[in-house]
Amino acid sequence: MRLYPEIIFKASENNKPVGAFKVWFIAKEFDYGGGFIPAKRFRQHLAKLGIARPTYYRWLSQAFELGLMDHQGDVYGLISWERGAALAGVASLLRPVDIEVERFVSKGWLAVVWGAYIKHFEARPISRATLHKLTGVPARTQRGYEKQIKVKSKGHFANFGDPAKDPKNAVNIDERQGIYGKAGMTRRRLPDSRTVEEEHIELANKGRTKKANRALKALLLTRCSSPKPERLYFETYQKLKQANRGKQRDGNAKDRPSHRYLYLTDVLNVGVWEAVNA
Repeated sequence: MRLYPEIIFKASENNKPVGAFKVWFIAKEFDYGGGFIPAKRFRQHLAKLGIARPTYYRWLSQAFELGLMDHQGDVYGLISWERGAALAGVASLLRPVDIEVERFVSKGWLAVVWGAYIKHFEARPISRATLHKLTGVPARTQRGYEKQIKVKSKGHFANFGDPAKDPKNAVNIDERQGIYGKAGMTRRRLPDSRTVEEEHIELANKGRTKKANRALKALLLTRCSSPKPERLYFETYQKLKQANRGKQRDGNAKDRPSHRYLYLTDVLNVGVWEAVNA
């Protein structure tokens, strides 16, 4: 089934009934197009998935009350992806993820949804604090989810150069910021990256996500909030250069981070990056 995991986590953070969004996602998968599904057949589908009758009726009631679905005679009507995202409080959708519907309704399903979310950031360092800001999921809960599914972490550090050769741009050692000295170089410990090894969690085609985001932007409400992190890590110098130029064109130079990081190589399964002035 197709999933936008950020919708689930934002709904939870904004105290919206997660069950309503859960049944809506299942209904969107059940829909063959058109936004309407046969009500009785869909309830039978929920029962075949092993969901108890009182549970799916409660979810349906929540979905109706929230406006994700409505009951029109013998059919259920479903709202669009962008309207569902707006109701959850999401301002921009990431690329969707494909997971098995059976995993979505089984015990530990939130860990699977978490794996689907961090699939977007594989091989790229991202801190627990940033993930918390994006999803509302505390660091301790993140670690708990990752213990339930197969997530492999990888360390990274960045070189800031030799302060003796470039004293003007030298960075002071500050252990609180993870900055230290080694082999005559100033280094910084970067956040870990994470690889999701759980089977059947795959990034889907972008599909109409770009179109959905344009529509979402048009109907965005003031209560919707979905912070987008500043991109700091780049695999090629060309992409890094484009990012710096883009910020300059936008007139947001003062908002740029002090450094961005260019990937160099792996040493003993640790990512090595070069710090570049932004």
